[in-house]
Amino acid sequence: MSDVDQKLRRGFELIERSGGDSDLLGVALLAIHGALEDHFRATLNARPDLNAKDREILAERSIGWLTLVNLMQKYGALTSTQRRAILEANDLRQSFAHGKSFAGRLGSMLRYARFAETLCDRVGLLDQVLIEQRYTRAARADHASDDDEYADEYAYERPVQARSGISLSQFVSIAAIIVLLVLGVWLYNQRDSIKNIFGAPAVPPAPLNETTALPPTPTPQRARVIGLGGGPGWLHDSASFDSGTLPIALSEGMEVVVLDQEQTDAEGQQWRYVTVGGYEGWCPSANLALE
Repeated sequence: MSDVDQKLRRGFELIERSGGDSDLLGVALLAIHGALEDHFRATLNARPDLNAKDREILAERSIGWLTLVNLMQKYGALTSTQRRAILEANDLRQSFAHGKSFAGRLGSMLRYARFAETLCDRVGLLDQVLIEQRYTRAARADHASDDDEYADEYAYERPVQARSGISLSQFVSIAAIIVLLVLGVWLYNQRDSIKNIFGAPAVPPAPLNETTALPPTPTPQRARVIGLGGGPGWLHDSASFDSGTLPIALSEGMEVVVLDQEQTDAEGQQWRYVTVGGYEGWCPSANLALE
């Protein structure tokens, strides 16, 4: 197993075990960025068109993330949207590494994990790790239950008979794993209909069966961003200015697609759920001019 696989697995396992704990999520981001750095260096070193000056820069282990992602973008291995997402995540990583509380959330880290496995050509690794972790927990719980049963039998000095077949808890665990695997395969086959939240290039769509009946697709409502006062705007995780923001800057006149959700926050501000540049989030209605 390569260093990239080991570090990605470590990060994915920590995300699954974290239960939303900020410290574990911060350590997970450190592992994921370690995998990205290894992958970027290997990708650049393998390029025959890497000039001597850039190769010399790359040989320095102390180069910063800005230099590394700029080299990836220079040689066409990274888009500007992907570059921006990595640098914003790296700001969180550096803040955590310097002793500050980790500001990321579980949902955002899962989305970033999907983004990282795509960049590292390890699509499907996150689902595999999540399934393995849940199976391991279920097996440990079943083993602990069996140990309690044997201890009880030994205390009463009853003969222990060899058990055949599998227990009910093992059957339930195996059935759950099968369901998760089927669900993972289905999600993978539907990957082209799920927008990559960090703007990674989509996998070419598979041809549709002509006999498949599809529901009517509503015409999307479009809008343009207005009223930013000369500065950038941001999408929010929820309909509140106090919520977290997504790593995409909104600019005056930018076109967005308005989704069928609307909320009003505690201060009476109306919000609309929109999608732009591969991200979905909440934007104040006052900053949208519907077309």
